[in-house]
Amino acid sequence: MRFLVASFVLTTVECHRETPTTETHWPPSHTAEHDVAKVHKRSFTFEGLKVAEVVLGADDPDAPLPLVMMLHGRGDRPRIPGGPFEHISTPMRILIPRGPFRVAGGFAWSRVSVTEGRHNELAVDLLEVSSRLSRLVAHVGNERPTLGTPVATGFSQGGMVAWTMAVRYPDQLGLALPLAAWVPPRARPQPLKSAPVQSMHGTADRIVRIEPTRNWVNQLRRARNRVEWREFDGVGHEVTPEMNRQLERWLEQALQERTYKGSTSKTSSTDSGSPAQSRDGANAFSSTLTEAVR
Repeated sequence: MRFLVASFVLTTVECHRETPTTETHWPPSHTAEHDVAKVHKRSFTFEGLKVAEVVLGADDPDAPLPLVMMLHGRGDRPRIPGGPFEHISTPMRILIPRGPFRVAGGFAWSRVSVTEGRHNELAVDLLEVSSRLSRLVAHVGNERPTLGTPVATGFSQGGMVAWTMAVRYPDQLGLALPLAAWVPPRARPQPLKSAPVQSMHGTADRIVRIEPTRNWVNQLRRARNRVEWREFDGVGHEVTPEMNRQLERWLEQALQERTYKGSTSKTSSTDSGSPAQSRDGANAFSSTLTEAVR
């Protein structure tokens, strides 16, 4: 049976305006009829990052579940997902961390925007935050029963983080689903080994230009990495309903593969770092629909 995401908005903000084109909130928060018993949340802090942990579709929030990390774009912040997550039938555990840098209207994963052309500085920040997030994934994989390898998805700068994790930690991450994203050259390892990637991009994107991403995809493929790539004609820096449907198909397939293998695996390939510092009852789930990360 399909489930709907609860009306649970972490907070409401206006998008950070990097250029005359506004970066889109992704995924959109959604208000719908819902089964509160199948939406569980808790929040905690890990190595200075505020994290919302949300279980969707499961009666028991401590049951073995696939693990998905969802990364917001620049100028946005954590939000309980609507869009493609709304109609996925397979239960999942979602980690929704908040970017460490404050920008106008929200948070970011880097101090600089891709539109500024300061790609070396962007790469430094992406490498640092992807390292911290890899330790977060390892920590949660050790603490929660997890089915299969984790999935990371994100839009724009969040997609850049997910893609950086795929090439820097290919043995830890099982799949990356970056949207409107790319990895700057200084963040690319040699030799170039990547976790599987399924990505899409609008051809009219004026913030994250598509041509460098095409070149990056070709580089990954030449190195014999598995990349599924889709372009959407005339689409700017946004996620259209058609793109949301494609992401839903990709994510549902990944979750079913992990669920129906029927085995619990630890996701840790590195030391999990410092223990998570509890916040707002991090050790106990709640179905109360309140803000989790401000």
